[in-house]
Amino acid sequence: MPAVAVVVSPLTGGAATVKKGLSTTFSTTAAPGGRTLNATLDAAAVAGGVTAVVNPPGAVAGAGRTVTVTRPAGFVGTVTVTVTDSVVAAQTATRTVKFL
Repeated sequence: MPAVAVVVSPLTGGAATVKKGLSTTFSTTAAPGGRTLNATLDAAAVAGGVTAVVNPPGAVAGAGRTVTVTRPAGFVGTVTVTVTDSVVAAQTATRTVKFL
């Protein structure tokens, strides 16, 4: 039986540009729930030490989740974060954030 992809809503909220501070948090939902969402970053962000964490990674259907993108002090640049279903990566949500 094929796995059904989780439908991931767009990443909303958070700041498109972070002038002060080290992080920004986006919101998303996923249905059906119960599976883990993974957050990935572009290669330059990973090399620069930026992290992205989904909280909670797995949740009931439609339950809100957050994705917090955190940069190390001194990192300046644009980061692309993508959230995907851990089983079938057919549905994604992507946002960019510029750290100044």
